[in-house]
Amino acid sequence: MDQGSETGFAELTPGEAFAQELSVFAADLRQLRIAHGSLTYRDIARRADGIQRMRALPQATQSPVFKGDRLPRLDFLMALVRVLLAHDKYGQPLGVPPLDDAEVDAWHGRWMKLEALRHTAEAASVPGSISPALKSAPPIPAQVSVSPLPTEAPAVVIEQSASEEPASSSDMADLTPGVLSRQSFLRDPAIQEPIALPPLTGHTGRVTAFAFSPDGHLLASGSDDGTVVLWDPATGRRIGQPLTGHAGPMHDIQFSPDGRLLATASAEDESVMLWDPATGHQTGQPLTGHTPAVSRALFSPDGRLLVTVSDDGTVRLWDPATALPIGQPLTGHTGEVYEIEFSPDGRLLATAGADGTVRLWDPATGYQIGQPLTGHTNAVLNVVFSPDGRLLASGSDDGTVRLWNPATGQQIGQPLTAQNAAVYGVEFSPDGRLLAHGSDDGTVRLWNPATGQQIGQPLTGHTGPVYGPSFSPDGSILTTVGDDETVRLWNPATGQQIGQPLRNGTVTCGSAFSPDGRLLATGGDDRAVRLYALAETDRLTRTLGPMAARALLSALDRASVPLPALTGHTAGVVGVAFSPDGRLLASGSDDKTVRLWNPATGHQIGQPLTGHTGPVRSVAFSPDGRLLASAGGDKTVRLWNPATGHQIGQPLTGHTGPVRSVAFSPDGRLLASSSGGDDSTVRLWDPATSHQVGQPLTGHTGPVHGLTFSPSGHLLATCGGDGPVRLWDPVTGQQIGDPLNAHTGPVYGLAFPPRGQFLVACGADGMVRLWDPATSQRIGLPLTGHAGPVRGVTFSPDGRLLATAGGDGTVRLWDPATGYQIGQPLTGHTGPVYGVTFSPDGRFLAAASADDTVGLSLISPVIAGFWENFAN
Repeated sequence: MDQGSETGFAELTPGEAFAQELSVFAADLRQLRIAHGSLTYRDIARRADGIQRMRALPQATQSPVFKGDRLPRLDFLMALVRVLLAHDKYGQPLGVPPLDDAEVDAWHGRWMKLEALRHTAEAASVPGSISPALKSAPPIPAQVSVSPLPTEAPAVVIEQSASEEPASSSDMADLTPGVLSRQSFLRDPAIQEPIALPPLTGHTGRVTAFAFSPDGHLLASGSDDGTVVLWDPATGRRIGQPLTGHAGPMHDIQFSPDGRLLATASAEDESVMLWDPATGHQTGQPLTGHTPAVSRALFSPDGRLLVTVSDDGTVRLWDPATALPIGQPLTGHTGEVYEIEFSPDGRLLATAGADGTVRLWDPATGYQIGQPLTGHTNAVLNVVFSPDGRLLASGSDDGTVRLWNPATGQQIGQPLTAQNAAVYGVEFSPDGRLLAHGSDDGTVRLWNPATGQQIGQPLTGHTGPVYGPSFSPDGSILTTVGDDETVRLWNPATGQQIGQPLRNGTVTCGSAFSPDGRLLATGGDDRAVRLYALAETDRLTRTLGPMAARALLSALDRASVPLPALTGHTAGVVGVAFSPDGRLLASGSDDKTVRLWNPATGHQIGQPLTGHTGPVRSVAFSPDGRLLASAGGDKTVRLWNPATGHQIGQPLTGHTGPVRSVAFSPDGRLLASSSGGDDSTVRLWDPATSHQVGQPLTGHTGPVHGLTFSPSGHLLATCGGDGPVRLWDPVTGQQIGDPLNAHTGPVYGLAFPPRGQFLVACGADGMVRLWDPATSQRIGLPLTGHAGPVRGVTFSPDGRLLATAGGDGTVRLWDPATGYQIGQPLTGHTGPVYGVTFSPDGRFLAAASADDTVGLSLISPVIAGFWENFAN
C-alpha cells in the first residue's frame, strides 16, 4: 500500500501539504475499494450494519471520504477499511479483520500522520495563532486568592489588573466542547458555553430520536437498533431495561404533556407504540394503519389526542387512553405529509405536504377548515404556530417562509425569501418576537415576524444544509443541526456562535433542550446521547463575578505546563515509570534500550541499559526502588540495578512470546509479567531469586497487553487482545470471578486508584471504563474524548486525577469522581502515546510516545480539587 508522498513539502504550505497527502490517501482508499470487489456505497453501509459492534457507515458520509473532500474520523476509517478488507476481489464476504490486523494498522498509521498534518495546517491558517500552552493568560483581577503551589511550581497569584483586553479569534479557536476553559468567559457571561457531560451509551445503532419528559426527570432516546432507552439526565444512568417491540429504527419520540405516556414511531414496522415510562411497559396494542413508515407522532396540548403522519399522505387521530383510532384518516393532501402542528390552544391542527399546501383541520371533528393555504411553489416541509397562536409560519423547498393568519387562512405580507435556498426547519422564539429557519445554503436566518424584515446578516458557520433550529426555553440560545455533522449554538440577540460545534459522530440527528434549559441533548451515529450542561459556567460567574471567573478559568485552563521533551531514544517509546522517590524516570523503547533520566533537569543519567534483543515494551521499579524490571520483545524479563545501570543476574525466561508488561506487587515480593504471540500467559516471579513462582496464569486467548496489582496486593488484574479483563489471586494463581466484559476490542491498560476501591480499563474502542472488582459491575458511564484507541491509564498518587494516553497523540486528565475532563488535552506528541505515569508527588506527568520522546508536564495542584470544592 502506498504510504503517501514524502517529497515536496519544502515548497508547500502546511495547507497544501495536507491537501496533497489527503488526495493520495483518498486515491489509495479508492484503489482498496476496487481491489475488494468495487462495492457500492449501499453495500458498504449494509455490511457495516450487519457486523456486530461495527460503526455505522451511512452512504452519504462515504462519498466525501473517497473523493478526498475531508479526512474522516479515525473510527469511521477503521470501520471502512475493515469492511472493504472483509470482501474478496469479487466482492464476496470474508471474515472481518481485527483492529490489530497489519493492513488495518497501516491505515491507522497513515491517519495519524494526516491528522498531525491537518492540525499543523489549521494552526498555520490562523494569523498569529500559537499553541494554547504558550498563550499568555489575560490580565487577572483582584478579589480571588488561589493558594500558591509547592516550591518550584509556578504559583497562581491573582492581582489587580488595570484593564481587560478582548479575546482574539485565535483564543476562540482552541476551545474543545466538554472542557472547562477560560474561553467560557471571554464572551457575554450571561450566555452559557456548553460543558460536555459523560455520554449516555448503550444503544447499538445510531441514535435517531430523543425527548425530555415535561418535568425534565427523564430522557428517552430511540435508535436504529429498534429500542428506546430511558435515562436519568441528572445522573446519566439508564433506567430499567430498553423498551423493545419495534422491528426497525425510531423516527420520533414524544412524551404526553403530563409525562405519563411515551409515544414512539418506527420506520419499518409502520406502527406507533405507547409506553408507561414509569414502568417501561407497553400500554395497549401498537397503533397501526399507516402503510409506509410513520414519520411523526404528536400529542395535543391537553394530551387527549395523538396525531400520526405518514408517507401515505394521511393524518390519523388516536385516543391515547385506549390506543384506538378516532374517526377516519384525514385526507386531502395529494402527496406525502411532512409535518403536523397543534395550535397552542389545541383547537387547530396544521399539516404541511409535498403538494405545496398547508391545511388546517378541526381535531375535534376531523374536518378540514376552509381551503388549503396555497402560494408555495414546491413542497412545504415545515409548519409552526407562534406562541400566542395568532401566526402560522410555513417553510418550503421553494426557498420561502410564508406567514399566515390561521383564523382567516390569509397570507400576511410578502414571503420571507432565503435566496432561493430550500427552507429546512422553522421556529418561533418563546416570546414570539423572532422567527428562525435553516436553509439549504448552509445559513440560518432570523426574522421579525411582526414586520417581515430580516434581522442582521445570516448566521454562517455550517458548511452544508441546516435543519431543525430550536430555541432554549428562555430564548437565550438557538441551536441548529447541520448536514456538516455538527450542532451549533448561537446567541440570537447578537448572532454570534457560542463555543465550538458539537458532534455525535459523522451524522448528528438533532438536539433538544431540557424543560429548564439547563441541559442540551444531541444524538448521532456514534450510538450515544450526548448531554451538555448550559448553566455551570453561568453559576460560576454569578458566584465569583465575571472578572474573577475569567481569571480563575485562565488558571484552570493551564491544568498542566508542558516541559521540554526527553530525547535520545531512536525509536518509539512504549513504557515509562518513576522511581518511588521520584528522582529517576525510566523509559523503555522499540530501540531495544532502557534509559534513565533526571526528571528535574531532563538530563539522561549514564548510558542506555542494553541487553534486550527486541523492543522494550514496559518498565517498572520495585517499591523500594532498588530494582528496575524491563519487558522485552525477546521473550525475556530483565532486572537492573538503577543505581549502577548494571543487569542483575540472568534474564528471566519462560515466556514463549514477546513480553508486553511487568509490574511489582506492592510489597515487592512478586514480579508479574505478561506475554503475547502464541504464549498469552501471565507469569509470577520471585525478584530476589529470579525464579518463577507457580504455574503460568492461563485464560486469555490473545496477547496480554497489561497488568496491575491492587494496592493491597490481594488482586492482580490483566487485560489483552481478547477483550475481557480478568482478576486473579496472586497467591494461589486462581482466577477470581467471571471476566469483566465491556470493551468492544482489545483492552490495553489497567489501573487501580490508591485506595483500590475500583478498577479502570482502557481499550481500542476509545473508551475508559470504571469497574467494581468486588461485584464485576461497571460504575457509571465510560469516559470518552480520545479520537482513537486509549493505550494507557494511570492515577495520581492522591487518586484525584486520572490520566489517559491516546492513540490520537494526546494525554487527557479527568476527575474520576465526576467523569469530567479537566483542562485542554496535553498535545505536542506527533505520534500515538502508549503510556503515562505520575511522579510520586503528583507534580509531574510523563508520557511515552511513538515519536521517540518522553513528554513531561508539570501538573497544577489547583486543578485537582477545583470541581469538588466548587460543587460544595
